[in-house]
Amino acid sequence: MIPITDNLPLAAVLADARLEHLHAIRNHWGDLLVPLTWAGGVAAVAGVLLAAVALHHWLRRRGQEPRPRAVFRAVARRLGLSLAEQWLLIRIARAQSLPGPLTLLLSRRTLRLHARRWAADLPVSRRRSVLRRVREVRRRLVGVGHVPEHAADEGEHGREGVPLAY
Repeated sequence: MIPITDNLPLAAVLADARLEHLHAIRNHWGDLLVPLTWAGGVAAVAGVLLAAVALHHWLRRRGQEPRPRAVFRAVARRLGLSLAEQWLLIRIARAQSLPGPLTLLLSRRTLRLHARRWAADLPVSRRRSVLRRVREVRRRLVGVGHVPEHAADEGEHGREGVPLAY
């Protein structure tokens, strides 16, 4: 028991009691605490190394997986589309709530349908220039042949009254 004297403040007495208690624990478990401390340190180092390896592996694989926008850019580059034409396709895809602009490059009909729907809300002068640009993109799609002036599947005019001559 620790003698309490009038000269020592209560906090010092309590601190001394805690230290004695810690010394008692160390004396009792001392042989076990050293290996546990080393094991904890080794586990921490191993955890840091595993995290570094996982991060390195993730960073390396991240660049290998094709992203939809990167695939679209590569396909558009192969087709010879300008940046303005690519941006037009991106705007059409966003306005039509498509998964991406690559969807528009799947077929001429898909591009025509979504471009016509998007252009229907544009002023007539703007609509004509947009449809002209879309016609140029369509000519580069799937079999670079001639695009007929009038589509036989919906007559001379589409549902929205936009001429199909592109």
